[in-house]
Amino acid sequence: MRPIATGLAVLAASTVLTATASTTASAATAARQDCPDNAVCFWTGPYFTGQRSVRQNPAPPSVCANIPGQYARSVVNHTGYTRIMYHDPNCAPPSQVDEIGPGEEREDIEPPAQSWR
Repeated sequence: MRPIATGLAVLAASTVLTATASTTASAATAARQDCPDNAVCFWTGPYFTGQRSVRQNPAPPSVCANIPGQYARSVVNHTGYTRIMYHDPNCAPPSQVDEIGPGEEREDIEPPAQSWR
């Protein structure tokens, strides 16, 4: 009887992991669709949760800007530029936390980004 119970526990655990991965993939798909062309979209929570802010037609990457809402844990980049995220509010190079290429997204930036270019 023990092997059956162990098998059922493994099956239940894998079902939960599959459901979690599917939910995360669905959130990323929805985030990509909700972020307009030529925009960078920011969420305050990981996995595209929390408050969303959109920066349509943002400045080129040579210009540092603060993250709307003070910080971002999730980002979608629908611009033609690679965007760099910083933990420091003034884009200080040692605080770079991520680079997000054109058409890419990040679902869990840690530590949270406070500025970008």
